[in-house]
Amino acid sequence: MEEDKNKEDSQKPREELSAEEAKKSIQEFRRLLTNYRFSHKFEDPIYASLKEDEVYKAIFEAGGFTKHEQELITRLYPSLEEMEEMRKNRSEEEREGTINWKNYENKVYVKEFLKDEAVIQEEIAQMKSQKESKKGPLLDKIPTDLPEIKKDLEEYIGENIINKVAVLIISIGVLILFRYGVSTGMVSEGLRVATGILIGGGFFGLAHYLLTQEKSYTNILVSAGTFVLYYTTLLAYEDYGWFNQTQAFVTMVLITCLCVLFAVWYNKGKLSVAALIGGYATPLLVSDGGGNYVAFFSYISALNVSMLAVAYMKRWKIIHVIATVITTCFLGGWMFLEKSTGVEVYLWFLFFTSLAYLTLTTSNLLFHDRNKKTFFKPDHSLYLLLTVLYAFSTWLSLVKLAAPTSWYAAFSIGIGMVNLAYFLVVFHRHIVNQEYINNFYLVIACAFTIPGYLLIPTVYLNTFFAVEAMVIFWLAIQLEESYLKKIAFYICLCTVASLGYTWIKTYFTPESGLEFMFNRGFWASLITCGAVMLIRLMVLDDRKTQRVAGIGRVSVIRFLGGVLLLSGYLTVFLEIVFHTEGLSGGNDLRVLLVGIFTMLYLLLFRKIIFDYELDRYIVFNASLMVLTVLSYLFFGHSSTITLRNLFLVGELPFYAYGIHYINVGLTLYLAIVLITDIRRAESYQQGSYSFVIWLLCIMGIAHATFELEHTILLVKAGIQGAKVESMLEPIRLTGWSVLWSVICLLLMFLGMKYKIKELRMISLTLFTLTIVKFFGFDIWKLDTIAQIIATILIGVVMLIVSLQYKYVKQLVNTGNLNAEADNLTDEYFSDEMLLDDEDNDEDDWEY
Repeated sequence: MEEDKNKEDSQKPREELSAEEAKKSIQEFRRLLTNYRFSHKFEDPIYASLKEDEVYKAIFEAGGFTKHEQELITRLYPSLEEMEEMRKNRSEEEREGTINWKNYENKVYVKEFLKDEAVIQEEIAQMKSQKESKKGPLLDKIPTDLPEIKKDLEEYIGENIINKVAVLIISIGVLILFRYGVSTGMVSEGLRVATGILIGGGFFGLAHYLLTQEKSYTNILVSAGTFVLYYTTLLAYEDYGWFNQTQAFVTMVLITCLCVLFAVWYNKGKLSVAALIGGYATPLLVSDGGGNYVAFFSYISALNVSMLAVAYMKRWKIIHVIATVITTCFLGGWMFLEKSTGVEVYLWFLFFTSLAYLTLTTSNLLFHDRNKKTFFKPDHSLYLLLTVLYAFSTWLSLVKLAAPTSWYAAFSIGIGMVNLAYFLVVFHRHIVNQEYINNFYLVIACAFTIPGYLLIPTVYLNTFFAVEAMVIFWLAIQLEESYLKKIAFYICLCTVASLGYTWIKTYFTPESGLEFMFNRGFWASLITCGAVMLIRLMVLDDRKTQRVAGIGRVSVIRFLGGVLLLSGYLTVFLEIVFHTEGLSGGNDLRVLLVGIFTMLYLLLFRKIIFDYELDRYIVFNASLMVLTVLSYLFFGHSSTITLRNLFLVGELPFYAYGIHYINVGLTLYLAIVLITDIRRAESYQQGSYSFVIWLLCIMGIAHATFELEHTILLVKAGIQGAKVESMLEPIRLTGWSVLWSVICLLLMFLGMKYKIKELRMISLTLFTLTIVKFFGFDIWKLDTIAQIIATILIGVVMLIVSLQYKYVKQLVNTGNLNAEADNLTDEYFSDEMLLDDEDNDEDDWEY
């Protein structure tokens, strides 16, 4: 029954208020609300149950407000600021039962209490319909009944600035009057102090009296009272000697506490700022220049803890910022201006800086945790600034203490542990954004990297970096943190750089006695290559990551692969060059060994290319192979001649010279592989194939020529025992010409069998060169028998070449080149070819 009655009452028509009545009603409501809040300061928040208010919910769910709308809503809901902090971002779309305040042109809304929920929903729907139709009693009445309130510069100056200036002028006038009384002798010392106390107390009393009526005066009046009491105490201490240092200090501390009490009582954060500044100024005002830094910083630490506790309870963030800035200035001034030195001074400095760092960073963390606020960019900057300044001051103190390296490492690990604890807390509480998490990662990584750099010998540092990079990258993949991957990548670069330093210290210093492959340089290289390979495999397997340290994932994989291949090659190269002192043959033998290793390494690289179908690297690897083969001609051949001559005179064992046969075999194999690879590569269509064929054939001819010379020398020296110089000229006169003729025949055969025009052209070119060399230079230096033998051999070769070209022309004309080419060798010497028409020789050469 009672519910039906309430429903009937709610459905009665409302009495419309005039503009004057509505204005008086709002003013009366504000007055009652202020008195109620003042009388219930220490109780639970007045608006704790606002979440049950339907209109409050509507405002909470609405879109963003303009500045003017916020001022209007605050008149009815003074806790709008807290509401804004809790509100999520809302879209502009209206929801059922939700007021979108932005869509209303009217600037003033009257909240009527004690209404039934159905009535409120009905009014909301009515206002929506009026908004759409642009007419209706409610919509037409609101803008005319209540004038729009607009805060402008004039109002700000009239209500906010003038009162503060007025109180300041009054304070200055009182001080001038007080000074006049002192100078004329009308005010005694006791009366001066009593007057100051009365004036300060009067300011406090007036602030309390005006709190319920003009609360804008509260801050300035309490601040003025605090200032007067501080000044009065200072006069009693310095000028009149009524207080000793301790009494003056305690009095000022009590004044600070009184100001803090008023700030908490009135819930005024600005008063807490005044109290904090006064608290910091207290030891400076009563200081006698004694330099008791222990007492000073003990007081500063206690003040920080107490004020930050108040800021934590009252959610006053400004206290934390001011405490951080002033404490940092105090500690910095002590560090650079303190004249006294000694172990005790620096140890106290380390203690107080550590205490300040822990206090300030922990309070910042607790503040955000209590208010469930996310850390923003200023918080990041403040946190990094504190950490950097603390690390710098610690380093400077340890330098002045001449502390051992372990102390530096201990402090660095301590910073890392503290920040790791902070990170675990904020990460679990979800009160930090990604940028702040990245800052934690950076600080923690640096804190744990520096001890390794300090404690581990430099030549072994790359091992530490390698392990750290692998661990961090694995952890980054598990946590899916791209910034950790960036850190791991940079540490990996440090690993490679430190490996270079290790190589310099191992291979390019006068230190001797290091064994081949059993030294710090070799093992450091192995560990670095292993770390780079594992990181590359992790990047390759982690397909979720698209970029690492701002570089594309594919580029990082290629870069790490290149670093791995280069490091692996240089590892063995340096070992061969610098740690093979026990081998016979000296540098000449090392040149051959480097050539062998290089060719084997390139063959391994080629296998990787084809196993993983990395066709883009075929030409690159082929180019390296060509350079390797050329390097043997320019460097390896001269070393081979030296080893050969030393072996012939009995100064070296055979193996020193015999190793070059491995070089020759690998060179020929590389030539075959190169021809195959170039044909498969895209550059085959661009003419590179012909160039490589010519180059490889020239190198092959050179190798064959040199090996003929070596072989004949070894045989003759073993049989005749003649000198090397006396045996070289006959070999070069007849041996080269005969060998080149045979090579011409072989190249022609291969060119026809495999249809490679380049080989046939090389055969003809070499044949021409052989004729010019033999008949132009060699024949005149030979005896008669040698001239006969050489002439007949060269003629036979020319005839065979001519017959080959003739037969190829016949196969081309009949279209049987492919089928008949395989049997070419059997047809060379057939009677049918020998008896063929000799008149077509000229046509054969044209083909």
